[in-house]
Amino acid sequence: MTPDLPAAMNAPTTLLTAAAPMTPPQRLARRLAALGPDLRLAAVAAALTGCSYLTARIARTLSAPWWHWVRDALIILAWDLAFFSVLVLCLARLHRGLHVQGTARWAALAGLALLIGALALALFQQFHGLRMSGWVMPLSYLPWIAFTHLFYGVLLVTVFELRHRNRIAVEALDASALQDLSAQGAWDQARAQLLQAQIEPHFLFNALANVRRLLRTEPAAARGMLGDLSRYLQQALPSLREPETTLQREVSLVQAYLAVHRVRMGPRLQATLDIPATLQASLLPPMLLLTLVENAIKHGLAPLPEGGRITVTARADDGLLSLSVADDGAGMAQTSGHGLGLANIRARLRAAHGSAATLSLRRNEPRGVVAMLRLPLRPSAAAATPARAPPEPGSS
Repeated sequence: MTPDLPAAMNAPTTLLTAAAPMTPPQRLARRLAALGPDLRLAAVAAALTGCSYLTARIARTLSAPWWHWVRDALIILAWDLAFFSVLVLCLARLHRGLHVQGTARWAALAGLALLIGALALALFQQFHGLRMSGWVMPLSYLPWIAFTHLFYGVLLVTVFELRHRNRIAVEALDASALQDLSAQGAWDQARAQLLQAQIEPHFLFNALANVRRLLRTEPAAARGMLGDLSRYLQQALPSLREPETTLQREVSLVQAYLAVHRVRMGPRLQATLDIPATLQASLLPPMLLLTLVENAIKHGLAPLPEGGRITVTARADDGLLSLSVADDGAGMAQTSGHGLGLANIRARLRAAHGSAATLSLRRNEPRGVVAMLRLPLRPSAAAATPARAPPEPGSS
């Protein structure tokens, strides 16, 4: 009765809905927003080039009027802003299409930088001799201008390469984190199914062992117990493979389980179930409450000749569902708290709710044990139909 592990390891499929088509203004705004970093980079490069030109101009012509320096700086700044804007946008497209790696990539990047310098020199050679408002660019400035633009070309290529590598690293990190989350979710789901499957043979083995023992001493009681066990399985099996059940269905399983053991223990087994109708639609992993009841009977009541009473209660407490199973049986001395059933409950709670769910044991007064189960209170989508008050075991 092991679960289908390949099916359990399949991550849940997310349905994607088609986005509404964008209007032309929205597309333009989106493209401008995407180009924002590139345009800011072009503006910074142009400003740096203009400032460096102004510094050189001042150093060479200290006797010129101040407004000549300002005029020359504004002209070169406007030129560089236009030049670098076009250059950056073209470089961004070229860099995105550069799919080679290693030495070939660095050679291609060096070629782009040299192309930028050659393009700048060719344009400024055409610019030489062109009069604008009586201003003529000196020919002696061409080597300096070519070197300056070559330097910023190399700088731009380096910046684009660093941004490219950073984007690849971020995408790889996001993909790794998404893969880890998906794998962790699939592992938690498969582990929860394995832990749930572990409980099923554990309970069936105990029930069949009781039937076998009764067959030697009380055949009629054994036949009655087999009938109760059959009715229990008919009720339990449809929900055993579901990840969650309602408190109402869990209480019904507990009642059927108590009926099975009532055949063997008779009046030695007394039980009281206090489950408010408002909580019967609450969700919880299946067979948790049943395991606590089984543990109370096996370790608390069965060792005593007189048996005892089990009290099952459910309460809502500050957004948590509190379930308690108290017995007045043998007590903590015979209950280690580390059996298969309790360890399974803790593992399943940790897989389903993390640290938000807890299982604790304490001494009952005057004797016995109280097992307290606390997990997030979550009602099912469909409200549970009001259930009748659970009958007292042994009552007609």
